[in-house]
Order: sequence, then structure tokens, then C-alpha cells
Amino acid sequence: MLRWRGGLALALPLAAFHWLLAISSVLEKSTTCDEPIYIAGGLSYWLFDDYRLHPENGNLPQRIAAIPLLIAGNVNFPSRDNELWRTADHYRIGTSLLYGSGNDADEILLLSRAAILVLNCLTAMLIFLWSRELFGIAGGLLSLAVAVFCPTMLGYGSIVMSDMAAAFSFLFAVRFIWKAIHEVTPLSIAAGGLAVGLMCLAKMSAPLLVPMAAILFAVRIISGAPLQVRFQGRRWAISSRPWRAGFLVGVFATQAMIAWTMIWAAYGFRYQASAEGEDDFPLERRMSWEKLFEFCDWTPGGNAFRDTINFCRDNKLLPEAYLWGTAHTYRFAQKRSAYLRGEYSVTGWRSFFPYCFAVKTPVPTLVITVLAAAGGAMVLTGRLSPAQETRHGNAENSGGSSDPCRAAANVPGRDMPGLTGALYRTAPLWALLFVYWAAAISSNLNIGHRHLLPVYPPMYILCGAAAAWLRKGPRPMRAAMAACLLLLATETLRFHPHYMAYFNQFVGGPKSGYRHLVDGSLDLGQDLPGLKKWLDRNNPPGPSRQPIFLSYFGNGDPAYYGIEARDLPSFSSARQHYTIEPLVPGIYCISATMLPGYYAKMYGPWTEWKEKRWMEVRREADRFRLADIAGQEKLVREKGGEYWTTIAHDFWWLRFQRLCAVLRARDPDDNVGYSILIYRLGPADIERVMNGPMPPEFMATHAAY
Repeated sequence: MLRWRGGLALALPLAAFHWLLAISSVLEKSTTCDEPIYIAGGLSYWLFDDYRLHPENGNLPQRIAAIPLLIAGNVNFPSRDNELWRTADHYRIGTSLLYGSGNDADEILLLSRAAILVLNCLTAMLIFLWSRELFGIAGGLLSLAVAVFCPTMLGYGSIVMSDMAAAFSFLFAVRFIWKAIHEVTPLSIAAGGLAVGLMCLAKMSAPLLVPMAAILFAVRIISGAPLQVRFQGRRWAISSRPWRAGFLVGVFATQAMIAWTMIWAAYGFRYQASAEGEDDFPLERRMSWEKLFEFCDWTPGGNAFRDTINFCRDNKLLPEAYLWGTAHTYRFAQKRSAYLRGEYSVTGWRSFFPYCFAVKTPVPTLVITVLAAAGGAMVLTGRLSPAQETRHGNAENSGGSSDPCRAAANVPGRDMPGLTGALYRTAPLWALLFVYWAAAISSNLNIGHRHLLPVYPPMYILCGAAAAWLRKGPRPMRAAMAACLLLLATETLRFHPHYMAYFNQFVGGPKSGYRHLVDGSLDLGQDLPGLKKWLDRNNPPGPSRQPIFLSYFGNGDPAYYGIEARDLPSFSSARQHYTIEPLVPGIYCISATMLPGYYAKMYGPWTEWKEKRWMEVRREADRFRLADIAGQEKLVREKGGEYWTTIAHDFWWLRFQRLCAVLRARDPDDNVGYSILIYRLGPADIERVMNGPMPPEFMATHAAY
């Protein structure tokens, strides 16, 4: 079975199982934050040749997600004869598409998610094929198994966002860039250009390919192997380093031109983002280029970035929507609210992504990674027998070579011995990991573990080195490998379908995740159907039903799922109904991302300044609320309507933040999918929220917030 067709007899069913596991996990998950704008954007690209909706993430994932909707042909796009379309208000258009245009939101989500999951399967198969080349069939299947049961791929690869498209495109691009700089043929150049073009259209992190390619270029030039060139049946071998360098620069330039052409093709070979005119149709909610560039004066390198974008605009070197998306991404990566283990920041932490990786990666996967490194080291030192490869990379004992694994015949650097050869054969994987980790650690955009998705595929390929233990390793090590795979599968199936909320045992599992990370590491608004089921079980309709309060992080519609709740401050601006009424006992459902005040109007922890402002606002709100109609009219005349609007706004947000400060000091009574926290509050709890003293640990003395 292992040898038949190079292991494909097992690899293809495993990849199909991954797709089924992922799609089944989102059957009862609601719309996540950005899915409506991805889906609406994709439809607008195909249907109207208009590229103004959600341009900050290329347009490849949006187009893929919209394909099954076009085939189905029964989706009503919201009317374009209104201000929403004219101002490119993608959030409200996306919400209207799902919940306000007579469409079946669940069907739209299922079809779009099923399409985007194809990228998961392609990534899984690329992991298998690459690992098989390096480590044999056993290594390829081991790498594939780790990927199939990866909660990160299952969770974030099953929703309509750009992260899985980026993960696949980065891996695809470095592979074919590496291939093209070893054997130059028209096909290898075209494949590399196609891969780079896909990455440019997948996400605006595509510029990271430049340092990755530079590393591979340097490695290739330093190596002494001649460059093989094949064209129209003729072959050349270029040995001179200067000639090789010049030739490869030409290869890269050709691939860049292919990618540049693909970008223009994806935007209809038109500069203007709108099909109806550039001036009358802004790209995003009336935001001007000048407002988009406001950050440039205080950001190091910001002015150079602005000048570059303006140069491209003036000369129309790239489509307007692509330039806008690049500028938008760069701007909002400079400052963005972030949360990590009770701390708040707008510029993030260097430890954020390493911490995400440490607590969101299954422990068995981490152990397999360590075993892979140990296995490679043991083979390199001659303490463990390596593999001898067949035509398909099948592993048998080779009797003591210094290679960790003799790679398949078409792998560059196959004949290089020892550590040098091992590093050379895996150079594109290390280049991807090094550059992406460096960019992630230095990034100010710390909004979610999902942004680490591109580092997992190359890591899983390298995990194939652990297959050395399965061939001729000691029996305890083979047992350990088998145990790790079994534990990984068990762990993944155990937490089905809540993969986005997965945390490992280092922090106590998903139940404790909200105390460590939120937003794109845990909660994207996916659990409204689960909340509806919980409420029906624990607080059914009837005379004894308790009041329900909801603070929701996401762009789903609770009413669509049958949830009747009183509004608390939420992520969606459509759910901000300012009131000065006091809270009452009941069931409080708080999205994990809303609990730390992560998206609150008065950002950060509860401080002495907020406590003082709360006392002032509550006193004024009570004075207005308790007055009769004539008294209220008199108050409005005395202080003006704007004053009381500000009081209502501050009361609405400060009351909620005080509530959350109290709730953070206790454990929730229950949770829904680990992303919506349930609290049962009685009269004493409400009194403490509205009038009681704050706990000392939440009375932050620093006024910076």
C-alpha cells in the first residue's frame, strides 16, 4: 500500500478526510467577522468587474469563494443603486448580501467555505509531495498526517479569509522559485512566475517573497553546481558564477513580469477600481488617499512608502485597487489594538507570535518536531541508519550513509553529503520560515494566531525527517512516534468542531484560552448557532425565562439564528443603541474578544480616570433618566442635546467596560464553543457593577490608556 503510486493510495484519502473534517466543523458555525466582505467582494469582481470592495487582501481568495455562488446562480446581490455601493461600504454590503437580500446565508457560507477548503487540500498534497521527495514515502505520509490533524489549518482554512491562500501560495512560490533556479526551462520559468503571481493576488504580504528569493539566489550562487538550461531540445551548463548570477537575474525578471501581468489580468487590465469612473466612486467608505497616508509623517519610512505608492499611481504601474490595498494594509499594520494575557498595546509585542505558536500548536506536534530534529541529527552523526530512495522515494536501509535521507533524484542537491547537503535540499523551507518569522515577530499587527498559518506547512514538511525513527530506530522511539500521531488525532477529534478556539495543555486547553488570546486567535464571531442551542436548553421561552444580554464580536446577525437578546456594546456599529438604563439580573453572553475591552471605544483596562468619568456620567444619566418629560426638556435646553448625547455614549461604553472588569475577576458559568462566555448575574452582581467599588487589581494607576 505504501509503495503503490508512491503513497498516493493513502495520501489522497487523507487529504479528502481533512476536507471532510474541516467542512463538518463549520456546518453549524455562523459568519465570522470578515467573511461577508470577502464573499461580497468576490461576487462584485466576477459580476460587475468592480474592485472597490475589500481590496486590502488581493482578490484571489475572494474570487475562489464566489465561484460556487456563480455556478449556483441563485444569489441576489444587494442593490447598487444606493449610497452603500457608491461609498464602497463593504461591511454593510456584505451583511446585506447574507441577511438582507433574500438569500440563504447558511447556503452561501457552506458553498464559499467548501470552495476555499480546496486550498487546504492543495496545501496538504504539496506538503506530502515535497516531504516524500526529501524523506521518502513514510516521511511524506507522516508530514501529511500532521497537517491533516492540524487545528490551525482546520480552523482558519475552513473560513473565507486570505490566510490559507497565503499559506499555500508562499509554499508554492518558494518551491517553484527553487526549481527554476536549478533547471531553467520555459516551463520552470512559467511555473515560478505563476506561483509568484498567485502569491501577489493572495495577500499583501507578498513582498516577503523578495527576501526569500534573495536568500535562495545567494545559496544557489554560492553552491558550485552548474546551472542547467534547457530550451527547444538543447542543453547548456553554466558554471561561471557571474554568468549564473546574470542568468538568474533574468529568470527572476521574467517571473516578475509574469506576476505583474497576472495582477493586471485579475483587475481586468484596467487602472480604475470602479467600472463606472474613478472620481465618483471612492474605494472604501469615502476614505481619501490623503487620509490613508496620515500615518506617513510619524512612521519611520512612511514618507518613502507614500512617495512610492504615489509614483505608481501617477504612472499607473499597478491597478488602483491593488495600490489602495497595499497602502491600506501598510497603514493599519502600524498601529492596531492588541491583547496578550491581560496586557494591552497598539504596537504589539515581539513575543506575541511565538507565544501564539507555543499555546496554539498541539503538544504532540511539537514533540514530533523535536523528534524530527533529533532524527536528522542522529542520521547525520551516523547513529541512525538513513533511507535509501527508490524511484518514488520509498525508504529502506542504506547502511550507514552520512545523509539524513537520500532525496529523490529530482531534488536539487541530492548528491551533497552531510549537514551541508541536508540544509541545501531544505533551503527553500528554511528561507520561508526565517523570513516569515522575522516579519511576524517585528510586526505591530498582533491581532491573531491565524497570521502564522504560512509557517505550518514548511514545518510539517520538515517533520518528515522523524520518519527515520520509524525505519530503523529503537523500539521505544518508534512507540513514541506512534503515540504522538495517535494523541494528535485524538486531540483534534476531541475538540471538533471548535478548531479556531483550540489551545493546548500548556494553558489548560480551550476553556482557558480567553485569558491568553482573543480576536483572530480564538473568537471571530463563529458561535451564534451554538449560543441559540445553549439558550434553548438552559433558558427556554416561557414565564420564567431570564433576560438575555449579548455583547457579540462579529458580523453575524443574532436575529437570523433566532437569538432574542438585549444589546450590549458589540463589534458591529449596527448594534450600538445607546441607552442610559441600568442593567438588570439575567444571563449575560459576552464574546471572548469583547470581554477585555479589546474593541471598546475607551480602549484598555479599567483605570482610575475611567472610574472617575463613570461616576460623573452615571450621576448625570440618573438625573436625566429619573426626570419627567418636562424636566428632561429643561435639561436639554440648559446643556444642549450634544451634551446629553455624549453622556449617553459614555454611559453605554463605560457601563459595559465596568461590567467586563468585574466579570474578568471570576470564571464564566459556562461557554459556547469556548468563544462566547456565559455569566448568570443576580441582583448583588448588578449592584456591584453599577455602584460597588472596583477591585484593586483592576484600578490601574497608569493614565496612558
